[in-house]
Amino acid sequence: QKRVFDPSPVMKIILATNIAESSLTVDGVNIVIDAGLGKFPSQSLWAGLPVLKLQRVSQASCTQRAGRAARQGPGVVVRLFSEADFRGRPGFDLPEIMRLDLTQTLLEVACVVDRSGQGPALDVVGNLTWVDPPEGSRVAAGVALLEALGAVDADGHVTKVGHEMARYPLHPRLSRIVEEGKRRDLLAAAVTFAAKVSEQAQGGRAGGYGFSALFQQIARLAGEGNLQPVEIPSSGASLQGFTPVILSGYGDRVARREGEQNHASSYRLADGRTFAIKQSGSVLPEWLCLIDADVSPSDPSRIMPREWVALAMTPDFSALRAVEGLWKEGSEVDWDTGATGAGGRVRGFQRIRYGALVLKEIPAAVDPDLAAARLRDELRRAWPRPFADAEELHRWDQRIRILADLNGESPLLDLSGGDFEFLLDAMVEGKSSFAEIAERNLGDYVKDLLGYADAERVSRECPEKMELSSGRSALVHYRTGQPPWVEGKIQEFFGGKPLPAVCGGKAKLVVHLLAPNNRPVQVTSDLEGFWTNHYPALRRELSRDYPRHFWPEDPRTAEARVFLRPRR
Repeated sequence: QKRVFDPSPVMKIILATNIAESSLTVDGVNIVIDAGLGKFPSQSLWAGLPVLKLQRVSQASCTQRAGRAARQGPGVVVRLFSEADFRGRPGFDLPEIMRLDLTQTLLEVACVVDRSGQGPALDVVGNLTWVDPPEGSRVAAGVALLEALGAVDADGHVTKVGHEMARYPLHPRLSRIVEEGKRRDLLAAAVTFAAKVSEQAQGGRAGGYGFSALFQQIARLAGEGNLQPVEIPSSGASLQGFTPVILSGYGDRVARREGEQNHASSYRLADGRTFAIKQSGSVLPEWLCLIDADVSPSDPSRIMPREWVALAMTPDFSALRAVEGLWKEGSEVDWDTGATGAGGRVRGFQRIRYGALVLKEIPAAVDPDLAAARLRDELRRAWPRPFADAEELHRWDQRIRILADLNGESPLLDLSGGDFEFLLDAMVEGKSSFAEIAERNLGDYVKDLLGYADAERVSRECPEKMELSSGRSALVHYRTGQPPWVEGKIQEFFGGKPLPAVCGGKAKLVVHLLAPNNRPVQVTSDLEGFWTNHYPALRRELSRDYPRHFWPEDPRTAEARVFLRPRR
């Protein structure tokens, strides 16, 4: 760097990074060659650690670089990209606060605020006026991680360990590991681990200059200036002792091996996602901590591991038990579809789990509240199962709506809207399987929800069925905005029986009269007028087409029949 400023009798070529965009002036520079690229601090989507990414610079940076050639007089800039490329670049670089992980920043600011006595640090930090306000979701994610690491308490104050973590030039995950290693007398291994992970995230090497400088800096801040790097435990009792140290910072990144397939071991993370690691010469561990990975932006469930460390668990899983928020013991339920997949029943278990990882389970009695909640979810997902269809529910909904329309009132229930959720609640109450729900008709649950008086009113004024002259019960069809109607063969209406009144006499019942081929030949609400005015001509036509059927001259006095042909 010093030679850059030394006078030179010959032309000098200076290779520079983004530092050349600063206000620094170098004598004699009148030509700039701009590659249009720069390494910018960013973050690993998975690890959240700061990384340097090579990317195109903005138009503002290109203009700033061109200015290096004209500090002391006219100059020339040669851009190694097209003018169209320049026009397609953003006007300015995205501020760091919009692209970096905020966890470390939030902790440092919270430590300053907490000492000022202005109230809970996180509340004050949340109300700060930022020049470029970060997204609320990113702030919330940073706060949640600080709480999980024990850096802040439930009231929003920075804890003692949080203040210690803020002293290190590390991501809070790694500074928490350093503090835990210090507490467990494993400081050398913890500092080695933190320095290695931090340096590798930025493209450095575990044994390089950057690693050594960072190691010494962390060691001094931890109060051990003479500390030297050590091998990170990788097996046996030493790994078992170091596992709680790793989990103090990466408790949410624990994964357990589930099986082998296609020369790879499949693992499940504590958050439920899965990934695979190809088999190599050495045996992969049962437990590991995924430090860094590539995650597909379009599919967050697709994880490609990059860096991981082995973990060792004791039979009682004491290392996992110490991680707050993920360890859980108690009653749980699962959904059992049966051997053929056609069934549906809630099964109960007593489980010990770590996030999505089930450590131990035994069958147990089903908790009624958990059973109802799970059964409701499955019923909502599989609807209209366990019923053949939802036609009966639709008929009730139409009858209730038509009754309300004709009387100028609000519907008693909104079965196609919000009240459908209450209907599901009624169906699953006290039950644990689809079979138990299907023991009753769909309409019975609607009646329960309506109550006795309202259910009787709907059945009385908008009956579901009506008895025809033949004695058969025919379904009455209701459609919003249309008169109710019933259909049947012409012979079923013989005998002169008048049509019943529906909807309290406010709506005329329409009849669809069918020929023997089940096709309607007349639609009328005036059955008496039909017998007088239209039946004689229709009789001649139908008796010609269906001579073996019953076509009396006077349908008012004839016997109504369900069977159209004379029976022997």
